[in-house]
Amino acid sequence: MKTLLHQITGSAQAAPHRAALIAQTLRLVWGASARWTLAWFGLLAGLGLMPAVVVALTKRLTDHLVGLLAAGGSDPRQLRQTLAIALLMAAALAAQQALQSALAWVGATQTELIQDHLRGLVHQQAIRADLAFFESAEYNDRLYQAAKELTSRPPALLESLGGLVQSGIATLALGSLILPYGLWLPLALALAALPGFWGATLANRRFHRWWQAHTADRRRLQYDDTLLTVDSVASELRLFDLGPHLIARYRGLRQRLRGEQLRLVRDQSLVQFGAWLAAAAVSAGAMLWMLRQALLGLASLGDLVLFYQTLSRGQTALQGLAGSLSQIQRHSLYLQNLFEFLALQPQVTDAADPVPPSPRAAGEVCFRNLTFRYPGSSRPVFENFNFTLPAGKITALVGFNGAGKTTLVKLLCRFYDPEGGRIEIDGVDLRRMRLADLRRLLSCMFQFPVPYVATVAENIAYGDPARPPDRAAIRRAAHAAGVDAFAEQLPHQYETLLGKLFAEGVQLSGGEWQRLALARAFYRQGQLLVLDEPTSLMDLWTEVDWFERLRRLAAGRTTLLITHRFMTAMRADLICVLDGGRIVESGTHEALLARGGLYAQAWHDQLAGEARVTPPARKPMPGGALGQTVLPTL
Repeated sequence: MKTLLHQITGSAQAAPHRAALIAQTLRLVWGASARWTLAWFGLLAGLGLMPAVVVALTKRLTDHLVGLLAAGGSDPRQLRQTLAIALLMAAALAAQQALQSALAWVGATQTELIQDHLRGLVHQQAIRADLAFFESAEYNDRLYQAAKELTSRPPALLESLGGLVQSGIATLALGSLILPYGLWLPLALALAALPGFWGATLANRRFHRWWQAHTADRRRLQYDDTLLTVDSVASELRLFDLGPHLIARYRGLRQRLRGEQLRLVRDQSLVQFGAWLAAAAVSAGAMLWMLRQALLGLASLGDLVLFYQTLSRGQTALQGLAGSLSQIQRHSLYLQNLFEFLALQPQVTDAADPVPPSPRAAGEVCFRNLTFRYPGSSRPVFENFNFTLPAGKITALVGFNGAGKTTLVKLLCRFYDPEGGRIEIDGVDLRRMRLADLRRLLSCMFQFPVPYVATVAENIAYGDPARPPDRAAIRRAAHAAGVDAFAEQLPHQYETLLGKLFAEGVQLSGGEWQRLALARAFYRQGQLLVLDEPTSLMDLWTEVDWFERLRRLAAGRTTLLITHRFMTAMRADLICVLDGGRIVESGTHEALLARGGLYAQAWHDQLAGEARVTPPARKPMPGGALGQTVLPTL
């Protein structure tokens, strides 16, 4: 009893919140398709009235048929009236079908508009969210919850809203038909529908809590399913015989979740059956009362027909009304995840009074007393860190894995803000610039390039989508990155589709994708050039040629080159060694060797490794790729 009271109290307390969610959902529907929504409501209103119209005509037709039979079928006036009512009923049934067909068309259009509107909202929020969100498990849960339901919830929500309007109008219209027989009849039928609505509401809340609590499990299922079905994992899956292990893990988790979900469905079915029994008992009692009225001569055969049809259709309408309310509440609970996702605010934003970037062709970049730790981490990556990139020079940054080299790139791109200190370009704090202005200054290649499923030319032009495609500039960037060596051998050269996702796509090697990402960075023509491990997948001989091209392209531009490859670093104007969150050595290649420190030790270790490497033949691999030589790294 206490549990029941607790559930009732909790449901009552949550009612304002649910009402607010439903109102927010309705505003979303209206914002996505206002004109179609008006047409949709009009059609629903017409359909809601049709059951009452058909029942009323049925009563009149029954009474006229009884009168016609009593007159022996010889009364022309009675016959004409009977035929007229029959024609009216046929017209009403035809109109009902026409309204239903029109509603299906309008509903399908509206569903597409709502779905596109919601998808657009998610896309806009995803591109404005901070990078920190994407590196957070909580954010990924929210994104999964918001995006997962977009394909199914809009049509289901629309159907439930339509059912609510149609069932509500039908209930009121049918209730008005039996109101003359007694005020208690429509009230009793309405009360009989309450247990079903209450049971469905509690079941929806239970299922939604279960659905939220198992978001990570469902993401795990999606991850395992992806591993089993994508091409990028297919090689290791076969070599290591991972398939049976992943299938067993997927099946085990799926079996557990399926069992829990089916138990919830079973409990809901039992509640629904109990609610139906209560409603059926009320309807049976009302029908017995009407039969007694007829036996006493207080009701005609037409009254009995009207009452029976009204009870039957009215019970269906009430159940539909209660079910629609319950489903709207359920869909709103799921859409709550969408609203919460859309309410997330980025922390990296434009300053209230931004300043324009320097008009200089290249700028000096200074990291001053920088302190930074990743959100949720207690260990700082940098603490009072100082570092300067001289203007117009190529600076190589080397260091052990985990030293913070890639973190510097994220901070320079202002994907994160430091908790202390500042980063300046020509004396201007990055946080004083508009994000768009800052990022226009940067040409970046990240450590793990994105293999866009697009043509070679499109892959390069993605580096500057705001710029009209410039074929000559695309080819210059391709030449600078060494892309032309393989692009001109492809079936359609720069118009060749890359990747195996679509027909006629051509797959590139890892080194070729990397060079394509370099061309994308070169095409952007930013004042600051930032390259994170640009030669990690290149062979030694390609690397030497590539750096000479880089020096010509980077002339007069400030360049940060992050690398493990000392054959690349040695050619930079300045080499800095990052260790323990600080710059421990800096200078030219020759000066650092003469110092005999960490850089010199790593360089000599590399030379010893190179002595054991036998140069492979210079024959290109298919597509122009050369075999990769793995060198010792710092």
